[in-house]
Amino acid sequence: MIDKKLIPYGGLKKEPFSGTHHGMRYFFRGDDGKSSTTFTVFIYPEPWCFEDTPEEEKEQKTLPGFSNVLKLRDQSG
Repeated sequence: MIDKKLIPYGGLKKEPFSGTHHGMRYFFRGDDGKSSTTFTVFIYPEPWCFEDTPEEEKEQKTLPGFSNVLKLRDQSG
C-alpha cells in the first residue's frame, strides 16, 4: 500500500514522483503541469528506472483528481 502522506501532492503538479514498494516501482505525474486536473500513474517491475523499462512491462492509468490516483493501489492487488 502506498501511503498518501508520502506523495507530495503540491510538488506532483510541477514534477513527476517515483518510488518503489516491495518490487513494484511507480511513477506519478500531473498531466497538465501546474494546472493539472488529471494524473497518470504507471506501475512497472524492478530493477529498471522508468525510462529504461520496456513499454510492454508498464501498466498505466489516467485518473481525474489526486484522490482517485490512490484507487490504483486497490486494483493492483
